[in-house]
Amino acid sequence: MFQMICVLAFLAVCYAVVMLVYQAGFARARLRTVFRIYPPGLSVAVVVSARNEAQVIENCLFSVMNVSFPHDKLEIVVVDDFSTDDTAALVSDLFATVKHSQSVKRLIRLSEYLPPERSMFPNKKKALELAVAASSADIIVTTDADCVVPPDWLNVVVSQFVRNKELQILASPVLCSRGNSLVERYQALDFIGLMGITAAGYESGWHQMGNGANLAYRKSAFEAVNGYEGNDHIPSGDDMFLLRKMNERWPGAARFLPACDAVVITLPQPDWGSFIRQRIRWGGKNSAIPGVAIKLVLLAVLLFCMSIFVSLIAVLTGFLPWTVFLTQVAAKFLFDYLFLSNVAAFFGRRELLRWFPVMSLIHTAYISVAGIGSLFSNSRKW
Repeated sequence: MFQMICVLAFLAVCYAVVMLVYQAGFARARLRTVFRIYPPGLSVAVVVSARNEAQVIENCLFSVMNVSFPHDKLEIVVVDDFSTDDTAALVSDLFATVKHSQSVKRLIRLSEYLPPERSMFPNKKKALELAVAASSADIIVTTDADCVVPPDWLNVVVSQFVRNKELQILASPVLCSRGNSLVERYQALDFIGLMGITAAGYESGWHQMGNGANLAYRKSAFEAVNGYEGNDHIPSGDDMFLLRKMNERWPGAARFLPACDAVVITLPQPDWGSFIRQRIRWGGKNSAIPGVAIKLVLLAVLLFCMSIFVSLIAVLTGFLPWTVFLTQVAAKFLFDYLFLSNVAAFFGRRELLRWFPVMSLIHTAYISVAGIGSLFSNSRKW
């Protein structure tokens, strides 16, 4: 019993240290000055890779076409990834009917570049490579078809590249719309935590993370590292691998942008099954990401969350006293809340914390399930 208690206590301490480092890292990140230059001057291509997104892509493109960024320096490139719905037709019609914008608009169909059998597999990396090759812009900015961008988004993002000549790739915040159901509200709070961890990871030097729904990089840098060469066999992780490659080529050239007016809003998964499958898919790339720090952090969090369920079983079978389990739960509640409350306040979403007690328990279960599931998920099919 004593040895088991020592192991459980060790995992709890590791988790506490991780969360305290993240807390300190985010505190530094939120103090960083975000420069804004109007207009930034560089040309930009917004790239959207889409597969069967007919229900949402028009909202995404309308938000992009209505940004305050100078339209004569804006390209909008949509890559259709073998959609079987009306995605391509909707995009084509929208581009043809919107005449007021000076921006360049392109629709690329992967079916014209890849054999039909590739429709069974995720092709996002290939889609992005084709879009970058077709663009003449200085800066490539990617987002997803289920996202909506704020009006000043590109001005804020591109200003960072004008101000910092050494900057090659920039990750910016992605938050989830609040929704009404428990699963939607959980995802809204979970995304807040992910953004806090992302910002803190850059500040602590532990890892560089990003989300392809709001990622920007110099086209010249993409070409210099040969895009996704070496990682194109892995279905997910286009954002993480590109960040890593560029930061290895130019140390310190990858940054995170702590700016509320650069936040992209994405839609939540509609149910728990879809949510878990999404996170297992995201987690499937973890073993292929180089870097010891991020793997140790992921391992520490996974083992601590799993240990809570182990101690619960031990308590129910009479092997451990209830105080052990309750201490673990209290430790997770405390350090999660300290971190999330600061991040939620920064992004103006403190109202989501009213759901925190329930969300923390769900988080413990989801990390355990998704973490284990990602170890056995190697499918490249849709």
